Amino acid sequence: MRNKKLLIFLISLLIPFFNVLALELKWPDSPGGTTIHEQTEIHELIAYIYEWGISLGVIASFIALVIAGVKYMTSTGNTTKIAEAKEDIKYSLGGVVLLLCTWLILNTINPDLTKLEPLQFTPTPGDLADIEIKIPTVIKGECALVVFYEEENFGGQKFTVDNISRKSVAFSRNFSPKSFIAYRQVLKKYKNLNIEDEDREQCNMLIKQNPLFCTKINGVEYIRDDSCVIKLYAPSSWITLPGSCGDTILSKPGFEENIPDQLNNPVDDISCYSISP
Repeated sequence: MRNKKLLIFLISLLIPFFNVLALELKWPDSPGGTTIHEQTEIHELIAYIYEWGISLGVIASFIALVIAGVKYMTSTGNTTKIAEAKEDIKYSLGGVVLLLCTWLILNTINPDLTKLEPLQFTPTPGDLADIEIKIPTVIKGECALVVFYEEENFGGQKFTVDNISRKSVAFSRNFSPKSFIAYRQVLKKYKNLNIEDEDREQCNMLIKQNPLFCTKINGVEYIRDDSCVIKLYAPSSWITLPGSCGDTILSKPGFEENIPDQLNNPVDDISCYSISP
């Protein structure tokens, strides 16, 4: 009993250490290209676990199949081992088929079941009839545009994207970004709230970090938007299918002043981007 109490005490001391370690680790991208970062939402975490689970399951089944095949080839004359090897081969093939059928069945029933997206809820007036809604002091805007820069620290030629889309889009030729900033519009009023003052106050703080974090573009005032997640892609080191952008090499919200610093391989040729508002 005393040993159990001591073990529980030691584990409780180690829990904070494991939490810190989990945050500091740079988790590898899943085979489906899903990444884990500080801003990861629950649907992205589920997709990450699901994609790794399917992939590791297929790999494990393949290894079991190879082992069973070797066992069958080396069991000449031993009927018992041959029968066992046949059973192992059958179960290994069954495991591969089962894993592949899981995705195929879901995709056949409804393709949306294999696409893990954030839950959307749009209430009707009737849903809100008996609910008192309190508007927050600062209203979040939507990601309006992203400016990519050819040099680190937001220098060199600019490439502005104002058509925000979750789909991956290829960069124009001879342009490989080294930094970027995501923006939303400075908000004016929402009902009876003057939230422009709140944005002005936030702008004053952001400008101290960098004047470009709160700026005017084509006569419209913009402020840095940290809720906007930018994903960058590079051709796969294995096989890049036609029409595919390759592997996700960076996923970061708001801004990044030195993209090569954040990459496992700084010489990666960045081919595409996607933006999640």
